[in-house]
Amino acid sequence: MPNDLANQLYVYTDQDSIMALVAPSGWVCHADYKTDGSGGVSVYPGGEVLPPSPLAPGATARAIVASQTGGCAGCAVLQACPLFATAATAYQSVFSKPCPTARPSSEAVAPVSASTVSFSDPPGASGNGIPSGGAYPAHGVMTYHPQPNASSWLDTCTLPSSDQPICTVALNRFIASYGST
Repeated sequence: MPNDLANQLYVYTDQDSIMALVAPSGWVCHADYKTDGSGGVSVYPGGEVLPPSPLAPGATARAIVASQTGGCAGCAVLQACPLFATAATAYQSVFSKPCPTARPSSEAVAPVSASTVSFSDPPGASGNGIPSGGAYPAHGVMTYHPQPNASSWLDTCTLPSSDQPICTVALNRFIASYGST
C-alpha cells in the first residue's frame, strides 16, 4: 500500500470474515448473505445510503461493493457471462438461451489472468460495475472459476477520478485475496 494512503484506508469485513474490503476509513460497512452462501460486502460514506445499481445519470454515489456467488452455479455463470466466454457458453448450455446481460461497448475490459478480468465503466455508462452509471467511473475486477463448482467474485470501486489510487489499492487487494478462489 502506498505510504500516502496507509492512514486513509481501512479493512472492512463481515462478522464471519467471509469477505474483506479495503476502503476509506470512516465509511460504513454493510454485509448481506443468502442461505446459498452468495452475497457480499458494501462500503460507503457514513451518512449516505447504500447506492442502487445502476445509478441514475449524474448520481455522485461513492462506494466499494463486492459480491460472490457462493454455492449458486447458475448465479456464477449469470454474473460472469458478459465478461467471460466460457461463462457465456455455460449459460447457453444450462439455460438454452444466450447470456441476458450485454456488455456495453463503452466498458473497457482487460484480462488479469485466465480467471480474472478488470473492467472500467466510464461516467454515465451502466455496465458490469455495481454500482455504475453515475457521475464517477466504476472500476472493477471479476473472477470466474468454472470448476469444480462454478463461482464468481466481483468488486467495484466507484469514486471520483481524483481517488483512483484508492480504487487501485482496493482492487489489487481484492485480486490478491479472491482472484484464485
